[in-house]
Amino acid sequence: MATPYWEHRAALRQAAYDRANNRVVEAVSRAYDRTMRQLDEDIDTIIATYTRKTGLSVREAYDFLREGVPQSVMDDLRSRIAVISDPRQRKRLEVMLRTDAYRARISRLDAIKASTRVGLTEAAEAELGAITPHLRHTADLAYSRTMFDIQKTTAGFQMAGVPSRALDTILKSKWAGTHYSTSVWQNRDAMAGILDRALMEVSGMGKLSDMTMQDVRGMVNLDKWRSQLTSKFKTEAQYAKYAANRLIRTESAYVAGQTTAVAYEECGIERYEYMATLDNRTSTVCAGLDGQIFNLEDKEVGVNWPPLHPMCRSSISPRIDGLTREGLQRAARDANGKSVYVPRDMRYNSWLAWQKAGCPDIASWRTGETPKAGTLAQKVKDAIK
Repeated sequence: MATPYWEHRAALRQAAYDRANNRVVEAVSRAYDRTMRQLDEDIDTIIATYTRKTGLSVREAYDFLREGVPQSVMDDLRSRIAVISDPRQRKRLEVMLRTDAYRARISRLDAIKASTRVGLTEAAEAELGAITPHLRHTADLAYSRTMFDIQKTTAGFQMAGVPSRALDTILKSKWAGTHYSTSVWQNRDAMAGILDRALMEVSGMGKLSDMTMQDVRGMVNLDKWRSQLTSKFKTEAQYAKYAANRLIRTESAYVAGQTTAVAYEECGIERYEYMATLDNRTSTVCAGLDGQIFNLEDKEVGVNWPPLHPMCRSSISPRIDGLTREGLQRAARDANGKSVYVPRDMRYNSWLAWQKAGCPDIASWRTGETPKAGTLAQKVKDAIK
């Protein structure tokens, strides 16, 4: 039984990308966790006097939150803003504080909002600082591994690394309509807006007019307010971590695909085959392209070249004239999610039908014969050898 070469090599490359992605995702997640811890500490500092007060009416609580913060809070925010490396983002934060300063001192509510924006900017910078070198590493990894895999099936040739000009073009691409750095800042702004609304919602300040507050004399549960606020912030912050995870994995898939294309062009490969991952998480659009052959010159990201969508796990393999594909196999999942090997010419729809049939012996299933017990297990065992 021939080794399922391209599928095996594609799986190894994807595993390498996943390991690298996981390291970056973990680092970025830690940055957002630090931001939430810092925000938690800032809230404690900003409303410290508030938490010592008891028996406040809604009117009194509102007045307290509108009081100015101590100068030490402003000094701390300014010192954190000063070390933001991106000049545009640093300028935006500085303008935010100067605008509020026209009222002499910013209120406690505004100070929490400012702290949120500073913290999210710090986390976004950490994200960008991790993504850019990671994408360069992914590009080198994809190029070198693709070249190595092709050399093992064709005559050898020199491999000097992905051309710097091609790599710069790939990293600067706005393939999804916007550059990844812009996406990071857009996620930051969206997150800041969510947390602003959470602050107003939990505090109730966005729902009561001054006149209503003057008439209300219900007591404010300070501990509950503080707990609800921090809980809401931490819950909503999970979105930022998910957005970062999605961006890292999708951009990595794009860069890997583009540098693979560079390798194909240098090797004179003119056609490729689209390979969807054979499991139950595969998207409909990827499943529909599984096994289709395309000309390399006609490749288009999102149409017939991965990634087709965020978190896309599809891959491609070269079609090289003169190489036999008879007897080759490809990796798949059986009904229990276990890794097995199936015939190379089995397409996604056939695999799905095989799964629904209970994953019987493939040879017998294809010919309509009664499956023989244990035959599939033996085929899997033989394929792994």
